[in-house]
Formats: sequence, C-alpha cells, structure tokens
Amino acid sequence: MLWDTLERVNKLRKQAITDPEFVESAKKHETAVKEQVNRTDSEYVRERKERRRKAFAQAYQSANFELYPTGRKH
Repeated sequence: MLWDTLERVNKLRKQAITDPEFVESAKKHETAVKEQVNRTDSEYVRERKERRRKAFAQAYQSANFELYPTGRKH
C-alpha cells in the first residue's frame, strides 16, 4: 500500500517536471517566496503600523472630540 502510493506520487512528480506550465509556475512561486523572505522585518512592521494608523483614523473619522459632553474640560 505504501509502495503503491510512493510509486504513484513519483510518477505524478515526473509528469509535473516535464510540464512547461508547471515548471514556469514553480519558478514564479520560488521568486515570490524569495522576495517575501528577503523583505526586512522593519518594512513589515512599518506597513503594519501604517495600516493600524489608517484603521484608527477611519474608526474615529466622524467623531468630534472638541465637544465636552459634561460641560467640563478634561
């Protein structure tokens, strides 16, 4: 049973390697993975902070903080 599965997987792997479309797709995937790995952590953190800033600004966009509901200043 295990040998049958291994033989079937090996046969399918050989077919995939001979398929030019698969090889091209694999190269694109490899390039994408390398780009993602090479990206520095600071860029990732910077992007996250920027997204968070935008989300926070959008959440309170319609709020008016100039009004004092109790009549007293904070």
